Amino acid sequence: MARYKIVNVQPYWEDCSIERKIADQIDASCVFIMDIDYEAIYREIPDCDALVIQYLKIDEDLLKRMPGCKVIVRSAVGINNIDLKACADHGIYVANVPDYLQGEVSDHVMAMFLAINRKLRFLDGRVRSGHWSVNDARPLYLLKTQSMGILGCGQIGRQTASRARAFGMKVYGYDPFLPEEVFLAENIIRVKDPDELFSRSDHISVHMPLTPETTHMVNYDRLCRLKKHSIVLNSSRGPVVSNDDLYRALKEGRIFGAGLDVLEEEPPTLPLRLAEFDTVLFTPHVGYYSQEAEMNMKRKSFEEVVRFFTEGRLKHCVNQQFFPQGA
Repeated sequence: MARYKIVNVQPYWEDCSIERKIADQIDASCVFIMDIDYEAIYREIPDCDALVIQYLKIDEDLLKRMPGCKVIVRSAVGINNIDLKACADHGIYVANVPDYLQGEVSDHVMAMFLAINRKLRFLDGRVRSGHWSVNDARPLYLLKTQSMGILGCGQIGRQTASRARAFGMKVYGYDPFLPEEVFLAENIIRVKDPDELFSRSDHISVHMPLTPETTHMVNYDRLCRLKKHSIVLNSSRGPVVSNDDLYRALKEGRIFGAGLDVLEEEPPTLPLRLAEFDTVLFTPHVGYYSQEAEMNMKRKSFEEVVRFFTEGRLKHCVNQQFFPQGA
């Protein structure tokens, strides 16, 4: 009989040999539930020691069903689907995996930005319909005469800033939690608040976590501080940007376009109003994805479980603040 039981809901691939090999280090059995199948989840979690998840909602009702669970690992960066305090109340530590990416999101953001800024979708359609004229592209502006505003200067925000600078762009940044030396080291011009960021930047790339304070942080008032050629990019969490306000700003011609890898509702209910603009580019929350990133995520998620049971600690604990001091 195995020493521990790990339940993994929504593993990235059907081949879970990587996870099994890591779990063998602590003599743990593994149960893999390929989708959010509550019948299977409720059957398997009562005696689990660890739970590894993606999109499963962790709330009081679910926590009551797994009295033996000691650790939950979310195979992603965001943790807005987990009630962190409730987990702590049940004695369960929670970790995320913020270090699995190697530049995928920032590459994706810049790809979307360049496609919109250079009007690639529109121009491709013109050529396919028999038109061949530089006049279709007018006006286009040199990137090194423009600036990128980074809303949230964590790892991904700083990687995006680096890529923007590679094109000669000036980079502004807002993040209330980072020390001044980070901005200096990354050659990011720090601004005092989001309003200043929107006023000074040509374009905005959003990299904020979703919290009550950041919900609809990108709103109509701030969008109106931008310029008619501005592009808004969101690869963080959909509700950080108000879709209704973004639609209004685009409809009124206050900004030029948007690149959205995330939306307020995922998947969106159709018809999607923002789809009426050919200067809006959508992708289905895939900015994080590469084969290498998913391999890293699979490995690091289970390594975190092993670390907890062998060392008594987590590398990336996200609910420590809800435990009594010293716990």
